[in-house]
Amino acid sequence: MKKLPKSVVLAGRKWDVVLSVCCEDDAGCYGETRADTSTIILYTAIHERYKADLRATLFHEMCHAALASTGVNAVLKGGAEEAVVRALEAALWPALKAI
Repeated sequence: MKKLPKSVVLAGRKWDVVLSVCCEDDAGCYGETRADTSTIILYTAIHERYKADLRATLFHEMCHAALASTGVNAVLKGGAEEAVVRALEAALWPALKAI
C-alpha cells in the first residue's frame, strides 16, 4: 500500500495529516478534522481493530477539510455536514480507488 501523505492541500490550504493511536474520548472515531489547526487526524487503533482502510478515512476527512477550506461548512447546520461528506464519500471513493 502507498504511504499516506504527511499533508494535503485543499482549496489552497495546507492540512497536516497526523496518525494517532486513539481519540481522546475513545468514542470509537476513525478520524477527525480540526479546522482551527488545519489538521486531519487518523486513529490507527480502531482501524487495526476493524481492519478498516486508513485511505478511505483520509478521503472522508479530506471532504470535511474541503468544506472547511471553502467556508461551506459554515452554512451546514446540524448533521448536514456529515450527510454531505458521506454522500461525497459514497459517490466518489469507489471511483477514485479504481483510477
